[in-house]
Amino acid sequence: MILSSEQITNFHLHGYHITEANNLKLIKEEGILPKCGSRSKAIGDTQEAVYFFSALLLIDTWREVLYSEEDYANLELLRFDLENIDITITDKNSWDLFGDWYTKQVILPEKIQLLKRIDKEGRPFSLDTLLQQDRNHLIWEPICPSEKTRVLSKTIFHKNK
Repeated sequence: MILSSEQITNFHLHGYHITEANNLKLIKEEGILPKCGSRSKAIGDTQEAVYFFSALLLIDTWREVLYSEEDYANLELLRFDLENIDITITDKNSWDLFGDWYTKQVILPEKIQLLKRIDKEGRPFSLDTLLQQDRNHLIWEPICPSEKTRVLSKTIFHKNK
């Protein structure tokens, strides 16, 4: 199913995906690839897909299921735009925000944003305190900044030196 732009906008929908920090380099180059890796197999998934959640409040659930042995400091939270993504929701009777969502499409790097773990005052926060943060003030940065963004960042950095 492909959600309409209206559905995506009305529900402020994004796909959220947790990954280990050491995967970021490959994700920046190739995007999030549909796979059936060891974590998927461990919870009974058998198909190659990109699994994600659409409600930020599910981060603790997904972390507990997939990364219970992993320290939050080694994990990153990614967000991507759902526009033009063909998704499957495991609850066939409705599009339940709390069901398992997946796609068999590659999520391209230009669609992916990385949570910058600082609050609006610039103080760092841990991923395990994400749900205590004001969601309206979360900072999301493109995982693969455009050339225009890179030039602007370099300019700002050099002016502040």
